[in-house]
Amino acid sequence: MTISVNPVSQVQYTHNAPVKSPEKKDSGKKSISSKVVLSTLAAAGLVTLAAVCLKSKNKKKPDIKKLTDKVIKVKDMTPEEKEKLIKELQAKTDNSATKEEIRKLIESGEWDNL
Repeated sequence: MTISVNPVSQVQYTHNAPVKSPEKKDSGKKSISSKVVLSTLAAAGLVTLAAVCLKSKNKKKPDIKKLTDKVIKVKDMTPEEKEKLIKELQAKTDNSATKEEIRKLIESGEWDNL
């Protein structure tokens, strides 16, 4: 007695490569060139510089000459009169930078040039 085996059907299986999703493909594979990074940093620096310049341009500096109503010639004054004038003008303002500027202008004699 002989036994023979006849196939009922033939199916071929092929091994397919795994399908990669687009999220996995983009993560970590991109590289940014140094030119892009440098140009971005330069643009950010320029924007910051422009903002700082505009901010400082809008600040109004106090007009020191408006603190006094009369015309004062400092070059003819004695040191005691200068010190009295400095204290009088400094009493009219609260800003410490303005007070220092008043002292510097009167002591150097530049007050007359304003």
